[in-house]
Amino acid sequence: MKVTQGHPLFRVEEVSFRNGGVRLSGSLRIPVASGPHPAVVMVHGEGPADREMWGLAPSDYFAQRGIAVLTYDKRGVGGSTGDWKTATFHELVEDVLAGVEFFKGRKEIDVRKIGLWGISQGGWLCPMAAACSSDIAFLVIVGAPSGTVREQQLQRVVHEILARGYSREKAEEALAEYRGLYDLFEDPLQSDAQVKRACRACQAQWWWESIQPGITAEYFFEMLSGTLRNPRPESKIHPDSVIDPRTILPKVQCPVLAIYGEKDRSIPPETNAPLLERYLKEGGNQDVTVRVFPNANHVLLLCRTGSQFELRRMLCDEEKRSFAAGYFEEMAEWILR
Repeated sequence: MKVTQGHPLFRVEEVSFRNGGVRLSGSLRIPVASGPHPAVVMVHGEGPADREMWGLAPSDYFAQRGIAVLTYDKRGVGGSTGDWKTATFHELVEDVLAGVEFFKGRKEIDVRKIGLWGISQGGWLCPMAAACSSDIAFLVIVGAPSGTVREQQLQRVVHEILARGYSREKAEEALAEYRGLYDLFEDPLQSDAQVKRACRACQAQWWWESIQPGITAEYFFEMLSGTLRNPRPESKIHPDSVIDPRTILPKVQCPVLAIYGEKDRSIPPETNAPLLERYLKEGGNQDVTVRVFPNANHVLLLCRTGSQFELRRMLCDEEKRSFAAGYFEEMAEWILR
């Protein structure tokens, strides 16, 4: 175990923990003040995210406020074994729960106050974890969807195309072609080779760069194959083949803070926020807080259009990043309350 003094208010340890045969490597931030401390496992968005999550996670800020934080490299990234491209949602949830178990073995942690912070894809994974584990005390979910993967992906097409300045007619044209690609993915009679050819054909279309900026057809195929793949037969985490917040969110009984950016084109708050709140409360959860930050995008960076195309440029230039005012503070204060 390697310990570094990263900040006068917390120390950083390089740690690892296991989910079956997969070793997950990460960083543990422990406040230097006397504990036991509340704790948060940070849950990634889609793709090959490492423990720093492109600098989008409030890890250091939480630790400065007296909250222990575990961040880790996703499967097959950095020091972690396995392969995120072939992992199902269920396996990724098992990784999250393995992080919770890791915290339970640390004397500095208040085991009654272990929660999850998740962004984007983490907005599916965190509720799945909380719905099947009483060890999770709270959720903070950023840009969380209220529909299935298919529904969310199709929903965002029109918003992304319009954000790039195209007409509604062009947006509907792109939506029809993108929906056809999903139909192929879900058709059991289609071979992988046929679907990959369809992905390459779509990559050549005028709308692809607006919806999947910088993403190749091969990468898209691998990413979507994982999110749509059925769980292993032995998995006990929501064995349904379709991950649907309509059935998962009513099972979440812990306090939830859901945060959205007003200009999020991937998961528009005007449709997702009220449904997420409704589904949670349908299950009897009355401790639900929803907050929409103005002029912010999918990851709560201040933006002009909120499109994925604009976001990709921001991720490549740290100097252009500015988080919505009060975003980190509100999350930390809510957790501590």
